[in-house]
Parts: sequence; structure tokens; C-alpha cells
Amino acid sequence: MDRCGRFRQAYQVALATDTQGYCVSQGNTQKSQERTPQELTAISWASFCTEILPEVDATYRIQALDSENAFDRLKLASQMLREKKAMLKSKMEKHDIKFGGEDDLFGDL
Repeated sequence: MDRCGRFRQAYQVALATDTQGYCVSQGNTQKSQERTPQELTAISWASFCTEILPEVDATYRIQALDSENAFDRLKLASQMLREKKAMLKSKMEKHDIKFGGEDDLFGDL
């Protein structure tokens, strides 16, 4: 399974096992493109489950456990994934492999 597949699987597990009681104001009408608090929380946890060897991301996972809310975890996950992308891009350029661009990881969720 590739990184996107591992993310999608972790997202589904996080979404299915989330037992928090989210309260959303009735006055807010959500657009179809907006994510629910439960979806954002699932994304924030699933982002740390994309590596084949979980110990590689241990430092980030510990920081995520220490975060106060989903927004902080999302920022940490974004930073981690940007670093992974930069390292991969560097390795690819070193071996004269063209970097393919952006994948829409969240498009199918």
C-alpha cells in the first residue's frame, strides 16, 4: 500500500472510532466543501500514520499527543509532510528523476 492508501485507511479508522461529542452551532450552515470537526480530527491523526515503519514518525507522534487541539495537530502534520516532500524531492533530483507535482490526498475523502 502506498502513502495515500495508508492515509485513507488510517482516516477511515480514526473517523469510525472517534467517540468525542462535537457540538456545532445550528446557525452555521456548512457548505459541502467544509469539513466537520470530526473529519478534521480524523485527518489530523491519520496524517501521522502514513509511514511504512511507524517508528520513523515517533517524534512527530509524541508531539501530536501533546497538542491541545486538532488545529495544532493539523499544523504539525502539515509541517511533517512538507519536510517529507522536500526530502523526497531532493532524493529524486539527486538521481535525475523528475518530480511529478502535487497529489490531491484529500480529494476522495
